[in-house]
Amino acid sequence: NFATFCLLNRQNGRAGRMGDEAVNILRKHFKINPELYGNDLAKTLLVLAYVFTEQTGRDADVRICAEEAERSATDEDIKRKARKLIEKI
Repeated sequence: NFATFCLLNRQNGRAGRMGDEAVNILRKHFKINPELYGNDLAKTLLVLAYVFTEQTGRDADVRICAEEAERSATDEDIKRKARKLIEKI
């Protein structure tokens, strides 16, 4: 995931753009096949949420991404990460 790579390299603006684009694509696929795309969507939403944590005044966006990640994930580890992020806010 290029957004994750950008995030790890402190390119938050680029990570946000890439993450947003990936989320939009994955949401379309998720609507067609939630079982197949739920965890990918959730992981990408969490990357986007972490990008938002680095930006002042984006707590609402972090919460929205983390809550959607928790709802779309089937993997319990991903759900747990989303819940932890929600609790931090």
